[in-house]
Amino acid sequence: MADALDQLLTTRRLRDFAGKVMFERGEEYAEEGAVGPLAREFDLVRAEVQGSVLYEVELGVEDGELVANCTCPVGDDGRVCKHVVALGLVAIRDRADPAATRSPHSVVGRAALASALARLPADDLAALLADAAMHDAGLRSRLEVRLRSSQPAGPDVAEIAREIRRVTRPRSFVEWRAAPAVARSVDDLIDEVERLLPAHAAAARDLCERLVEGLEGLLERMDDSDGRIRPLCERTEALHLRACEAAPPDPAALAKLLYRSHMESEIDAFHGAVARYARILGPTGLAAFRRLVEPAWKALDRKPRRDAITSAAASAWLHGFRVRSAMEALARAEGDVDELVRVIARDADSASDAVRIVEAYAGVGRTDEALAAAERGLDEARRDPRGRAESPDERALEDFVVARYAERGRSLDAVAVRWTTFERAPSRPAYARLVATAEAAGVRAAWRDKALAHVRRQAEAPPAVPRGGRRGPHAEERAPRDLWVGILLDEGDADGAWDVAQAGPCGEEAVVEVAERRSRTHPVELARLLRPAVARAIERRSPRSYEEAATILRRIRTLCEAGRKPEEFRQFLEEVRTTHRAKRSLMAILDRRL
Repeated sequence: MADALDQLLTTRRLRDFAGKVMFERGEEYAEEGAVGPLAREFDLVRAEVQGSVLYEVELGVEDGELVANCTCPVGDDGRVCKHVVALGLVAIRDRADPAATRSPHSVVGRAALASALARLPADDLAALLADAAMHDAGLRSRLEVRLRSSQPAGPDVAEIAREIRRVTRPRSFVEWRAAPAVARSVDDLIDEVERLLPAHAAAARDLCERLVEGLEGLLERMDDSDGRIRPLCERTEALHLRACEAAPPDPAALAKLLYRSHMESEIDAFHGAVARYARILGPTGLAAFRRLVEPAWKALDRKPRRDAITSAAASAWLHGFRVRSAMEALARAEGDVDELVRVIARDADSASDAVRIVEAYAGVGRTDEALAAAERGLDEARRDPRGRAESPDERALEDFVVARYAERGRSLDAVAVRWTTFERAPSRPAYARLVATAEAAGVRAAWRDKALAHVRRQAEAPPAVPRGGRRGPHAEERAPRDLWVGILLDEGDADGAWDVAQAGPCGEEAVVEVAERRSRTHPVELARLLRPAVARAIERRSPRSYEEAATILRRIRTLCEAGRKPEEFRQFLEEVRTTHRAKRSLMAILDRRL
């Protein structure tokens, strides 16, 4: 490793660099062997680190300070993440003893380790496992679960119940670093309960209910930043359904369990499950569920606003949401589409509500009613004063209406629907849908010209004066011209798009896109437009961004050579080197790549 990084990269500096929380999380990753083989060059060390996926991580020195980069979401936000810490810790160990990290950090993964262990003699493996279990409470608990389930006398259900209570009610708060071990213990308990099926289905059902209740409590006693509890709950719920199918419980008792969990669970246990349990509940259980939910349903006066800021309003919104979703689930369980539509329509106030009504009707082949609902929903969405941007739900309604019109020979009506959307909120996707629908109706040319004329009028209109009376190069002033350029590109008219981009205020992205299309015939145009991207990459001051700057420079060199202006690239590169000569990491990367 280079001298500068040797001097700066210490455990203390790494802790200060990352902060206490990230440092502790990174320690666990380093200990678990998540860091792959290290690659070093100049004042930089890089490796792949196994997180939820495989991340590329870099740690280096810039202007006398540690700099880092990681492809994880935290790293993309410019913050120091646990993967960087893990890389730094392994690099420190490797510097002190290069052989120390070769063994654990050269393992490809769990499969390779399992394959290596399988080659050990059984007695040796048992001794190693026993020794490890004496120093790892989580591993010992997992082994005890397996040993209990293999007893000749059969499963000890009471002992499993006690173990559920012990694991889900820890004596002290479970910090983030200990959460994976607790989650693994719960996962092993679910395995043990699953092994009770089908011979002991009733016992498995009751244990699943204990597990769900325990997970609800565990959420309050554990740092679940990684979201481990909900997947465990989902797995338990699926097992509970299987157990109920094998050993049906009392329908009224099951209805009470499903309703209480739906309305009260902080982890959404059994949310909407009445539809999944419909066959097991039968008429008696569904009637019992209805008796529980209908009083709450009738007591709801109106749909509370979701964006209300008071805690009481937020609680009211959540209660209302749960009551409504319970009524919807019940209607689905009973197969009553009219009841389902009445429930949704009672407080419908958005395009998403309209989509659900359309889907309910369409799902049972009632296409006329579905179309009418889609037309109403689309009309209401377009009259909504809260915004002009087309939402995914509004788009779904529009697509449904257009498809049904086309099926019924109303092709011009379908085009009119597309035009209304485009006129209200012009965009490249809206234009593409308009001309595609018009082409299917045999009137593409007329509607293409109409759409382009609409965009051209907007682009050439005097810019709006922003609040305060001052004009300036605002994004909203450039947007119509950017759209005009984009549509011409989509039409295959790159030269026309370039003329439009040069004729008035146009965003950088739009201009670069045009130049990209013309790069085969006008490469130097694109080379000049890419220069600001080099400066922006260097400004981010990380090893990864320097590599990005070098990649752009290589592209500029290729373009200038294609345009027979290599001297223009050499001059620009010299300007970059002169301006940033103090950045040694950047200079090294440029030397290597250019």
